[in-house]
Amino acid sequence: MINLILATLRDATLLLLRGLLVVTLPLIAATLLALQGAGYAYAELRELDFPLRLALTAWLTGVAVAGVIALGTLLAAAQNGLPRTHYLSGLWRLMRLWAVQALWLIPGALLVAAVVALLDDAVRDPVAEYAGLRAAAPWTTAPALEIASGLVLHTAMLTISATWLWPPVVLLRSDGRIREGRPIARRMLQRIASLEWFLVIMLIPVLAISLLYPPAGLLGLMLIVLCPAVTVVAIQRSSDAFRHATSGRFPIVWR
Repeated sequence: MINLILATLRDATLLLLRGLLVVTLPLIAATLLALQGAGYAYAELRELDFPLRLALTAWLTGVAVAGVIALGTLLAAAQNGLPRTHYLSGLWRLMRLWAVQALWLIPGALLVAAVVALLDDAVRDPVAEYAGLRAAAPWTTAPALEIASGLVLHTAMLTISATWLWPPVVLLRSDGRIREGRPIARRMLQRIASLEWFLVIMLIPVLAISLLYPPAGLLGLMLIVLCPAVTVVAIQRSSDAFRHATSGRFPIVWR
């Protein structure tokens, strides 16, 4: 299983290198722009109570990360052989999935509000200081907190629901059924269970370092870019997981 994970990581890295101009760089730009929007939203929400303000901003960062990963899934799949005739339909399915994930992120944001309400003064001053630094130089400072909060919420949602492979499975379905793709994605993940823990364990040190040393937040940016490439490659490589998850009755548009 470790060999499969390492081979998947290698192929995902090669995919990003081959698609530097059409996958990697567009995703980096999309991530920075989306998270920049979260910073502006925090500034505009100054009239709200601090816990609600921070929770809403955290939700926006989670939604931004989910959107970037959905876009990255499409770009990575296109780079790896998704037929052009399925680009628009695949994009539409991913947008619908993104809306579902945005709703799923709400409980996590409410939990953030509850925790912040308990800690209050312990986090208010550090967040205010960070927000001031970002507002003073939005384009020359690393969006470490935005990346960290977005990754934490998004990763928690995917881990609890076991839907790491849901976006590429949505692309695989030719009938456009998103709901039916979820149990298939979960069964496929069970067949390659080490993949989930590999992704989670890979995130933990990056999140810790980025919070202690904000410029290291760019490592989190690279993980956001790497995640869709890894899931796309994992599905393509794991014919065993594919066969057991679908029982041979899967409407395929891409292998």
